[in-house]
Amino acid sequence: MRLGVESGAKRLLTLFEILVLLSRDTQSRTLCTNSYSHQPESTVEQNRRINQVYHYLNEHFRESCSIREVAKAVGMSPTAFSRFFRHETGRTLVEALIELRVSYACKLLRDTDKNIAEIAYECGYSNLPTLIASFAGDAA
Repeated sequence: MRLGVESGAKRLLTLFEILVLLSRDTQSRTLCTNSYSHQPESTVEQNRRINQVYHYLNEHFRESCSIREVAKAVGMSPTAFSRFFRHETGRTLVEALIELRVSYACKLLRDTDKNIAEIAYECGYSNLPTLIASFAGDAA
């Protein structure tokens, strides 16, 4: 069976035939699963700490949130916090704050009659162009 040389419905049927053969194979073994990670799994302490971070961010994202302030809130040095947060979330604190602020701005745009400048300030932006840049993906 050569899936790459078939086309249209024949290609789809060939794929199904391959899947049936694979499902009947008793000699196969799993090499990798979706949960594979080259990094060690998070510990209970890491989960507790990342939950603290998100609780803090949800309470303070409308304000200026520096790495120093967030790190202090969870009992870490700024350098250790930055490394920890990036490891646990795959993004920086600034990226997480932008996501929270943009999400909140979307909610306000949808659910209120406030103008966009009011929404920008309510979401923690110091000016309207910064909010617009966040929507465009230019802010970091």
